[in-house]
Amino acid sequence: MKRLILLVLVLNITFMLMRYICIRWLIHALLMGLILLAIITLTKDIQRDYHGNIARKGQKYIELLSKQSVNKETITAKSILGKRYSFPEKFNDSTLDMNHIELLENEEKFYKAVFETIKKAKKHIHIEYFILKDDVIGTKFKELLIQKRREGVEVRLLYDGLGTLLIKPKYIQQLQKEGIETAAFSPIWEGVYHLSINHRNHRKLLVVDGKTCITGGRNIADEYFGEKTEIGEWKDIDILIEGTSTKQLQIVFLRDWYVATGKALTDKVYFAVGENAGQVPMQIVTGGPDSPQNNIEHTYFSLINKAEKQIHIITPYFIPSESIVIAIENAVLRGVDVEILIPIDSDNVVAKYATNIWGKRLTKSGVKVYKFTGGFTHNKMITVDGHVASVGTANFDYRGMQRDYEILCIIYDRGYTERLIEIFNGYLSRAYKVEVQGEESLTHLAGMQLIKMIRGSL
Repeated sequence: MKRLILLVLVLNITFMLMRYICIRWLIHALLMGLILLAIITLTKDIQRDYHGNIARKGQKYIELLSKQSVNKETITAKSILGKRYSFPEKFNDSTLDMNHIELLENEEKFYKAVFETIKKAKKHIHIEYFILKDDVIGTKFKELLIQKRREGVEVRLLYDGLGTLLIKPKYIQQLQKEGIETAAFSPIWEGVYHLSINHRNHRKLLVVDGKTCITGGRNIADEYFGEKTEIGEWKDIDILIEGTSTKQLQIVFLRDWYVATGKALTDKVYFAVGENAGQVPMQIVTGGPDSPQNNIEHTYFSLINKAEKQIHIITPYFIPSESIVIAIENAVLRGVDVEILIPIDSDNVVAKYATNIWGKRLTKSGVKVYKFTGGFTHNKMITVDGHVASVGTANFDYRGMQRDYEILCIIYDRGYTERLIEIFNGYLSRAYKVEVQGEESLTHLAGMQLIKMIRGSL
């Protein structure tokens, strides 16, 4: 029956073409195709020039910083300048940063960590967020920054031009009036002019006195601090870091600040971290459209390929690239137990549909997919074999792996990894398993093809 319907459709199209087609129409169609190809090519070339310019600015800042003798031996451009992530042979390798870390797995811990860390600031506060709102939390945040600036602390705020699009200008003006330096990374006008409005700075980063950093999935807005929304409470994981990784994260901020403002901050006061602040080995990985490789995708791919026993993933949007899908399916074939937790609801209707489609597909490959019913899981987390984990800003979607500017913290510690697995298992008490379905419907197949076409924009 399907073949008969297909034959009828093909014959119908053929008949219509033969009836209405003409040489003039063919010429017009060919010209339109060539014009469309030229538009796409020029668009890609303009975007490449723009992100290439950002990369050159970032490289220039690193060169300026390297001239400071205090930092020559501590800058490991491995993660900052775009080299691929590599899995260390030994977790006590000298190339790894040693840190004290704290998992901020609930809103109370995150609130306390952010506000108390800022209150303790003595010299400078550096803030970089994708979303900043002038709501209850955003107002408290602003008031605390103003208080610290009045105490003589340097305060710099870097925000994404699109993520903060709806914030009232008065909010930023009040900060500037108090002497707080602010800048938009890739403002809307700049994104439109360079045809790159779809490439955003998705990083979330707080650096205080060069000694303490907080990064992860949360932005500065009420929903990230426990306010219940239409899709329930938002669940997330952030990480507080004290140790040598703070130097790397400080460079990430200062590099982005230089790109956005042209101001190069290289004084040794910004790199005051001690060398022995903890015993947890870590690597910092950054990625973005200015990187020569897709660093975030390579990192996730490497972690999945190294798995021998188990993988746990939590992500709000699961719209992976084909390479990640193949890596996950290969892991299952090797006998690895792969479990993925996605939310039952989402703040993005199209992303929700796409996440559900990919989840259903992977159940057929033997992946255990669960849907969380207790709110919106905004976490970005993966654990491998109970001793390696990643917590950061990048989702398991095409945007997080290839489009946006992101940060990952790779943790090589069994205790913290096991704690993340406990958090995963705790979510399962309010989740249900997605069952393997029968033959895929035509609607499902059509939806999958559509998502593959547009996933870079989701």
